[in-house]
Amino acid sequence: MKLAGKVIIVTGGGIGIGRKTALLLAQQGANVVITDIDVENGKATVEEILAQNGQAIFVSHNVNKTQDWKRVVEEAMKAYGTIDMLFNNAGLYRIRFVTDVAKDQWEDAMAIYLKGLFLEVKHLTSSTDKREESTVNDLPLAGLMREQQQFFETAEPAVSI
Repeated sequence: MKLAGKVIIVTGGGIGIGRKTALLLAQQGANVVITDIDVENGKATVEEILAQNGQAIFVSHNVNKTQDWKRVVEEAMKAYGTIDMLFNNAGLYRIRFVTDVAKDQWEDAMAIYLKGLFLEVKHLTSSTDKREESTVNDLPLAGLMREQQQFFETAEPAVSI
């Protein structure tokens, strides 16, 4: 895939897989829109990309907030005039015993993975009326690890978009 000049949004781009992906995309010549609720680390990722002569902007973003998605689209369009791809990486990674998972923790995870995905499709699809865009969803792969009787958030079985 030729990424030079492509505009790619990376949610959860402040740390971990999102950060590494944003750095790699910028090294390949993409214009990266990094979003995260973690403002400090999101801005640090942008600074690192700029220091390596890449192109990037940061937008503070909670993926389960409609207004935040609208702002991400507006800022990307203002900076680059288009959106070519999304790497939907924002999420939670908490491993714990099943009996220790509270209802509100489960609901937080579903808000990020399911509601966030719904809002992504709604707002990005409406912003790209002239062509197709590509979306990569980085969702957790498993929910219950039986040998350790541990649980971590997952929404992958519920997503069929």
